[in-house]
Amino acid sequence: MSKAPFVAGQLDFCLNHLDVFTPVLLGFNPVPMARTEPMRGCTFHFKDVAERMIAEQRREKAFILNPVLGAEAISGSYRMKGGSATKIILETLLMAGHDAAFKEKIITPECISAWITASEMVYETTYSHSDELAALIQKAGESLQMKAHVYYLGWQTLGIIGMTDASECMPTFGADFGDIRGFINNGFSQMRNKEGDLSSLGPEFMISHRDFVETVLPGLSPNDMILFLFTVNDDLREVMELANQARRRTSNLHAIAHDREKFTVPESVCSVFETVLNITWSFSSEENPVVMTQRWELSTKWCLNAISTGAHVLKGKVYMNYMIDLRVTNSKLYRRAISILQVVPTALLMLQCGCTLAEAQDHLEGHPVIRDAVSACFNSSKYKTTTD
Repeated sequence: MSKAPFVAGQLDFCLNHLDVFTPVLLGFNPVPMARTEPMRGCTFHFKDVAERMIAEQRREKAFILNPVLGAEAISGSYRMKGGSATKIILETLLMAGHDAAFKEKIITPECISAWITASEMVYETTYSHSDELAALIQKAGESLQMKAHVYYLGWQTLGIIGMTDASECMPTFGADFGDIRGFINNGFSQMRNKEGDLSSLGPEFMISHRDFVETVLPGLSPNDMILFLFTVNDDLREVMELANQARRRTSNLHAIAHDREKFTVPESVCSVFETVLNITWSFSSEENPVVMTQRWELSTKWCLNAISTGAHVLKGKVYMNYMIDLRVTNSKLYRRAISILQVVPTALLMLQCGCTLAEAQDHLEGHPVIRDAVSACFNSSKYKTTTD
């Protein structure tokens, strides 16, 4: 299912009830690039709705947030830059709204800017550990290359971050359900979802640490990688107990742990793991604990995005920055798959003839048939000289 019809439907409903709602559209493509293809069950397309939003924005009845982020590291994947920017923007707006409504605080543009700019500190702190992060990417890649698995065992909201990252690997890289899986300490009770415990619906819904111990741990192999996600505020005794259980099956045990300058994770906990990416943060005692949690979440998101993406690159799921093994499950991914197929002739010519990207594109411009382009490439003076 594509997200566009759902988003367009929600916006259309809000636009028809502006006396009740103030719709906000957050996206990373300009409105002129919005799609005009028909949507099932709708008499309008997404661009219609976006243009109505522009009209209402002039009256300050609706708003479009359209930051320019630049290209993603992996062509077509919006889960890294786009996902992170969405989290930063929404949390900034909700925190500002909360302070204005319940603390009677006057929110200025400078306040908003300061909240967003604080994310730069999270970025700098997180990527100051790039060597440790690279080692975790290598470990995860080795597990996937050996057709083994990567398991995220998270506590509190970091468990949700882990499950989200794992769930994105299937449509993005064509991964199997079991390749990378996430688990959260108290399962659905921690999620606080309306439907309650859904674990009876099948293995895809078994998300608690107990589910991991009962269904995954007995069959764990030494090639499987386990990555713990926790903070110094979590139950560290529980962390150690689960880690010790896992160590009986594999030593391939790692952790991303967040702590504070004067409140660190004890060495007795760290020693249980083969490696620990320990990120220490400087928070004042007066700082909002919600903000602290948000920063830990964003940092963990960036780490896991790097680990799961890098691991799939090492497995061979990416070629020339294209996701070559994605699953075509909606119209957006269908168009993405078509664009990837358009790269195949260029790639074939480069591999067959050993030419550069620019040379391959030049030959294909003059010879739309790939066989003719290959012949022309071999018959060029450069390759004749090389053959001679």
